[in-house]
Amino acid sequence: MENDKLIRRKQVLELIGLSHSTQWRLEKAGRFPARVRLGSGSVGWHLTEVEEWVRERERVAVPSNMPSLQSGEPNSALPKGKG
Repeated sequence: MENDKLIRRKQVLELIGLSHSTQWRLEKAGRFPARVRLGSGSVGWHLTEVEEWVRERERVAVPSNMPSLQSGEPNSALPKGKG
């Protein structure tokens, strides 16, 4: 991680799509990459760690056994009787 780019909070929030307070709560709970102190009053995050966190959430959010919406059948991903 020696050559890893550090990104600031605005960039982090744009990448993850969450609010500042949600990101902060996740970080305090150990469920988001830890910040790096850059100086007095400034922090950043390692870009590769944040990108990996996003990829992990994508893997959890879309299980591979979910029916596809692209199967050609209307409402194919909906339970029977719900569409």
